[in-house]
Amino acid sequence: MNYFVTGGTGFIGRFLVPKLLDRGGKVFVLVRPGSVPKLDALRELWGASPEQATIPSVTEAFLSQAYALFPDSPAVCTGRR
Repeated sequence: MNYFVTGGTGFIGRFLVPKLLDRGGKVFVLVRPGSVPKLDALRELWGASPEQATIPSVTEAFLSQAYALFPDSPAVCTGRR
């Protein structure tokens, strides 16, 4: 299963992402540009590769794919209303 987490380096996200990684699949982690180095450090702590905890390129195509993968997600996360 794949997961989409906003704020993956924040207070809750940094504890949630490793739990999701333990379940298998891929975790798409949406972070602010300034938090990319923090995500790199957390990946090392989690023992995760960039392929397991990846930063999506947020484009209209990505949002369409995310909506297809996560149809029950809130509209705020997918850009759909």
